[in-house]
Amino acid sequence: MKKTVFFGLLMGLLMFAQAQSPVAILTHNATTTPYYGTNALVDAYNASIAGDVITLSPGVFNVCDIRKAVTIRGAGMMSDTNTGTLSTILNGNFQLHNDSTNFYLTLEGLYLDGTTYMDTVYNLNFSKCFINKFINPWHSSAGVTNGTFIHCIIREIRTAWLYNCHVYNSVLRETNGSGADLRSSDGTLVCDHSIIQLNADDCVTHFHSTNSILLLEDHTEEMEVVNSCLNHEYCIGIHTSWFFQPSSYLAGRHLYNWAWPANVFINFDRDVNTVSDYHLNLETYGISATLSSDNTEIGIYGGAMPFNPRVINPSIGLITVGGQTDVNGQLPVQIQVVNE
Repeated sequence: MKKTVFFGLLMGLLMFAQAQSPVAILTHNATTTPYYGTNALVDAYNASIAGDVITLSPGVFNVCDIRKAVTIRGAGMMSDTNTGTLSTILNGNFQLHNDSTNFYLTLEGLYLDGTTYMDTVYNLNFSKCFINKFINPWHSSAGVTNGTFIHCIIREIRTAWLYNCHVYNSVLRETNGSGADLRSSDGTLVCDHSIIQLNADDCVTHFHSTNSILLLEDHTEEMEVVNSCLNHEYCIGIHTSWFFQPSSYLAGRHLYNWAWPANVFINFDRDVNTVSDYHLNLETYGISATLSSDNTEIGIYGGAMPFNPRVINPSIGLITVGGQTDVNGQLPVQIQVVNE
């Protein structure tokens, strides 16, 4: 469903120039305030308090450290020429911090092209975001507690601690081979219907995956699940040269192992540079892709909420401006609000 909202803006040509630039709308206590330009997000964030919502149009926005429990919603992580959807890009490096126990810090429908640093983040929601780098600064003790990641693509994740975090229908790529960089000491990191690319077995500890694909990048050693991780149920394990070898099997866990990763996916982007098609191609080998605990496809397209990069909450779509001012000197601006 698409809704169109009209604003009468004064100062003709000045506002015409602003309307062509990125727009951020701050919602506070049912009151909305628009901000314009590449610094619109920064301006809206500076004016916000915990619990506020910032809605971003398509375009490129400068970013600042996010240290309040606000919600930032964009138009999407990817551009789609078929539907005319354009992405919302946050440009540059920034730091996330949230110590609030009352509000969640939420980011949705965004393409984060820089490095996103975590600085002791409690109550974090990531939804439908492409995250270029999500890392713990300088391998400190900082990390995420109470985090949810839904329909996200994380090109590089390097973190010391993820406590009580749940990953659903997402792609995680751990790329650093020195030190444990995807872990929780108590096993409260759980990945379901996801794709997890690992560099080596000493980089992951104590996480639990279900209905997922575990791809080991390292060519020199086998992956012994029992030594570095907790339970992996209804998963596919893949190694680029060796078999992905769990040290032991328990009945009912159904951990399947193959050694040809390039052929397992219909279109696999190992470097995770784009939002690729990660549908499985196992039927070629006479193997059913429906191996999961819920009788859906293993990987990001299975489960109760198959991967879809498009945003669900209302977002700002196209912005058009009238060709001339009216008799009152107002220039009509049409902002299309899209609600899929």
